[in-house]
Amino acid sequence: MGNEIITVNNKDTALSALQGSIASFSKPLSDFISDLNLPIDNILQPIEEREKILEALRRIINLLSNNDKEKAVYLSKFVITSTIGLFDASLNYLWDETVKALRKLVASFDLFYYFNVAASISGRYKNLSTEDDLPLINDHDMLEICRRIGLINDVNFERLNHVNYLRNHASAAHPSENDTNGYEIVSCLENCIRYAIQAKPDASSVQIKTLLTNVRTLEIPKEDVKVICNEITKLEQCRIDDLLFTLYGMYSDETASDIIEKNIVSIAPCVFENASEEKKYVIGAKYGLYQKQGNVKRKEKTLRFLEIVNGIQYKDEDSLAAELQEKLQDLKSVHYDTNNFYNEYTPAVAIQTSLPANNQIPRAVKVDFVKVISICYIGNGLGYRDGVCESALPYYKQYIQLFKDDEIVIFLKFLKDIDFQNSLSSPKQEERAKKLVNFMFAKTNVPVLKELLNDVLDFKGNISKVSKDTSFSNKLDRVLKNWHL
Repeated sequence: MGNEIITVNNKDTALSALQGSIASFSKPLSDFISDLNLPIDNILQPIEEREKILEALRRIINLLSNNDKEKAVYLSKFVITSTIGLFDASLNYLWDETVKALRKLVASFDLFYYFNVAASISGRYKNLSTEDDLPLINDHDMLEICRRIGLINDVNFERLNHVNYLRNHASAAHPSENDTNGYEIVSCLENCIRYAIQAKPDASSVQIKTLLTNVRTLEIPKEDVKVICNEITKLEQCRIDDLLFTLYGMYSDETASDIIEKNIVSIAPCVFENASEEKKYVIGAKYGLYQKQGNVKRKEKTLRFLEIVNGIQYKDEDSLAAELQEKLQDLKSVHYDTNNFYNEYTPAVAIQTSLPANNQIPRAVKVDFVKVISICYIGNGLGYRDGVCESALPYYKQYIQLFKDDEIVIFLKFLKDIDFQNSLSSPKQEERAKKLVNFMFAKTNVPVLKELLNDVLDFKGNISKVSKDTSFSNKLDRVLKNWHL
């Protein structure tokens, strides 16, 4: 038939004809594969599962504009492989289209902002700057950055992260024996089209983009600074933190223009004032890192930035804090990437060389230390290895031994964190998390912490939902309010 096009005027007739063709084509195809002495069992999905997708395709694909359809090459491949019954391949093509769409959205938004947030997630990304560098960021981190800068919201992050999870563990991208059904594929398709291919920046992210563009190009009038600061206080905490890190990155750049420096001097103090303590300490730790590296200009600019924002008390002359921060970020990035069972060992071992001799976790990295080490110890719940990188596990246990009361409070706080909750969802993950909770219960002598940890262990249901228990949540809020981290 070659490239011959068959035109059918009635769309329902076209669907009916295709369904009939699939039924008549499947058996000869199976017979041919068998004649080649190749396996056919569990290769092609049953016709009834394929029909679930066919019946929904027109409705979902028509969510796209004609212009978007014309460029959606991977969606064409998705339709073909779904129709044939190769759901594992169709998942792969669907994710390719999703990634392509999100990278295009990022490129049209603000690459500088995106890569600054990327650098705060992993040191591997700190020298990236152009559109050609976008593929160097792994898919999980890409979703996380898009969430943090407002291109997707928290709920849609979870939806797309689930598609990415299936792509990694039930698609043709990697060897897998996991299976999917027609309704799962339909759900993935609709989520990817609605929340990635059709994604638009939210209002606050557009506001930050406009601000950053003006910081780079215009001298901001003094009378506008107060208005800008009032708007900044309305942003989500993660947006304020990322804005601060971006402004610091712009200011510490040796090539920063006089206009950029002057604008940052005007607005950075209010951003710093409203940022989290964790982010303030992270920036303060950069001073020690540049000092160790002999990077005099960046060290001096970091000091000047801290003076501008009245944050000199956050200056940390111990470079270990900044080194440890970068290594933790690298470990987290590897954990969420493919082949994490094999690749976690190297960054896990590297952390050991950046721990202070007194084994006190530096204030600047306590939050990331607890989160990353706990997530890696708990594992991803997959495989025969109990979902954990076995070669790295002894190091995770060693680092958990450093947990004290502050770290226990941070762990309990993370039970309200969506990213952390996802690390507790499977039975294997919950079992390992309870081992960690039992360890912390034996480690602390603070009655209220013991009570909260005991509530986690006694919770009826998966502990990822424990923060929804009103009694537990209220007790935890009181502790967080009075505990000075």
